[in-house]
Amino acid sequence: MAYRRLRSLERRLSKEPHLYDSVRQQIREYERKGYAHRATQEELVNTSPEKCWYLPLGVVLNPKKPNKGRIIWDAAAKVNGISLNSTLLKGPDFLTSLIAVFFHFRLYAYALTGDIREMFHRFFIRRADRQFLRFLWRDKATSKVEVYVMDVAIFGATCSPSSAQYIKNLNAQEFEALFPRAVEAILQYHYVDDYLDSFQTAEEAVKVGNEVKRIHAEGGFEIRNFLSNDPAIVAQVGAESIEVEKLINAEKGATVESVLGMKWIPSSDVLTYTYVWRQDLQQALDDLHTPTKREVLRVVMSLFDPLGSICFFLIHGRTLMQDIWASGADWDEPISSTLCVQWRRWTALLNELNSVKVPRCYFPGAGYSTYSTLEVHVFVDASKSAYASVIYFRVETSQGVEVALVTGKAKVAPLKMISIPRLEFRGAVLISFIVVSTTLTERRL
Repeated sequence: MAYRRLRSLERRLSKEPHLYDSVRQQIREYERKGYAHRATQEELVNTSPEKCWYLPLGVVLNPKKPNKGRIIWDAAAKVNGISLNSTLLKGPDFLTSLIAVFFHFRLYAYALTGDIREMFHRFFIRRADRQFLRFLWRDKATSKVEVYVMDVAIFGATCSPSSAQYIKNLNAQEFEALFPRAVEAILQYHYVDDYLDSFQTAEEAVKVGNEVKRIHAEGGFEIRNFLSNDPAIVAQVGAESIEVEKLINAEKGATVESVLGMKWIPSSDVLTYTYVWRQDLQQALDDLHTPTKREVLRVVMSLFDPLGSICFFLIHGRTLMQDIWASGADWDEPISSTLCVQWRRWTALLNELNSVKVPRCYFPGAGYSTYSTLEVHVFVDASKSAYASVIYFRVETSQGVEVALVTGKAKVAPLKMISIPRLEFRGAVLISFIVVSTTLTERRL
């Protein structure tokens, strides 16, 4: 199975020489860094067939980096109904809440972000288990196939996320007495390998940023690509320059960095949306094309809105999807002309999302000491087609009253008709867990 998949990959890469070169270089880098090694004769001879597994190699592409693919190992590939993932435990969920990380990121005037380099590859697999991470490779199709062994955790293994989070947190907890604020940042303000934090002063941001770097380094992790709305903070943290490929121009002269599915413009300190459509979705958005139910679903589900700032727009796509479902259309059957009119009316506004800008900080001009009161205001409403909730912060400062949108949530109403009051009650339930998070945020403020 692994050999067949290798041949298939070689045929694909032979048509894209730049990508082929990139994959070759990555394999060499894995060997140089100690992430992988060529299996020794002793390993090949002395390892029992029951104690090894061959992972098919694959390459995934980022639409923004078409010539630079990321190598993946297909741990879900089955032989006789068994895959590596089917024999692994997923492990506990150590991930922090994405919405809670965003809430904290928006708290204070000074922001700092970074990410951990190759997080899954920064910890070793037990030597006895490494033979389960074999893969086949050769630099060209005419060469002899070589057996390689991964010595570190891989992308694609079901246990890798839990293991990585556990190790990251365990390492941080060893420094809790020395650097309590930095440990809090690692435990609560990291989402997978992304770090998002905010501070009351630039001095605190520099201090915590350097402590986070030191703690990660002690555990073998490297945090890099620091960004801040204050360039002096990045300079004092000693950050390296960010790879050019990670930067996107959302507007003329603006440097924009991706932050957990949204775009953050540090210079103006705003969060915005910049959608780059994959090739397989562009056809569905063509005005001359009538999409299928499957294509509509792909477009609707590809729009990521963790803050709920554009839920007022996304809910129309979801109600349209519900109407298509109710029409009885098959997955690959073009939707009806009536529904297609609604679809084109909705997709015509997609480009307008690029103009939506949300202040990163709730109250940029109101420092920590200026708050005299802070309130959480929740609004709920419903119609026969959808129900929604929204949360605002309201503060009174020496300059007057300020209000900031925190988040919103919207869902389609069930096909089985229920009363508007019951839908409003559902809206209250929908937002209740976020109210808890915002109340904790209020206490921090």
